[in-house]
Amino acid sequence: MELVFCWNIKLDLLWLACRLNILETVLSKVFTFCFGPSSSPDIPLFKRFQAAWPSIHLNNLKPLEKATDKDNLNVNAVNSLLDILMTETQSRDDYMELIELSLLGLGHSLDNVHWRAPGALHRARWMAKLLYAIKIFLFREEDVFETTQREKSQLERFVKFRMLVYVKYWFEAPMAANAPWSDLSLWKDMTTYEAIDPQISEVVKNAIKSHLWYLSDELVGLSLFSDKVTNNANAETVKKIRCEPTDRKVRGDSSLLSDQAELADFANQRSLQVFEKVKINSTFLNTDPNEWNINQHWRETNRKKPESC
Repeated sequence: MELVFCWNIKLDLLWLACRLNILETVLSKVFTFCFGPSSSPDIPLFKRFQAAWPSIHLNNLKPLEKATDKDNLNVNAVNSLLDILMTETQSRDDYMELIELSLLGLGHSLDNVHWRAPGALHRARWMAKLLYAIKIFLFREEDVFETTQREKSQLERFVKFRMLVYVKYWFEAPMAANAPWSDLSLWKDMTTYEAIDPQISEVVKNAIKSHLWYLSDELVGLSLFSDKVTNNANAETVKKIRCEPTDRKVRGDSSLLSDQAELADFANQRSLQVFEKVKINSTFLNTDPNEWNINQHWRETNRKKPESC
């Protein structure tokens, strides 16, 4: 279908996948791994918790136990969430609730928590699934709501991944310029996560390999406008943009993924096409990245870049 359409309009298309959907797919794989497959739209554990909620003591929460192997991930997650909380206004109440619950689960104290009763739930509603899981985990020691050891183990594995790694990338997801950096950073975080749960790490990495849309040579150039990427890294990407491209792939080459991989590894001359297709000036590439902030063409281009994906 793509070949026929591209042939008719005489153009190659840019494949701009929705990153929230990509991350929902990743979470779906982890959820199924932890809790097992099911054809039912309901989740019995969550329905039991919904019924028990009126009797839950909100001051009896128990956060994630800290351990050396996850201290760095914990600190990074807390700092990211606090930054979001202080600098961004959330358009949805459940987004704010997700931030607050995640911070509580990571052991960070909050002066004011907006507790909301568990609402409607369906297996396809991933935000509700996130909120339910962390609430159950926080109140897992409540006498009014009993869980089996198997359920506690399932919850801990799912919630631990969600709080330590997943949630910060969820809030980064709509930012187009950060998309290539975010995907590569998530891969590297999952390498670190192997020390905590090697099976979850493998599940996530396999899911990421199928969704490297923003690490394609065509879209990796978006990272040149990300404030997450250093000037030195941008300089390396600009060098690689001078290289001849290989065969076109709409997704990034998963064989390039490693602990040492850099964004520049995914770039070549085809990376310039994103500038051409959205009609933005790329002459700033001829200057030192340390001077881009004072370069008129870069500043104009930075204002025109795609804002969300």
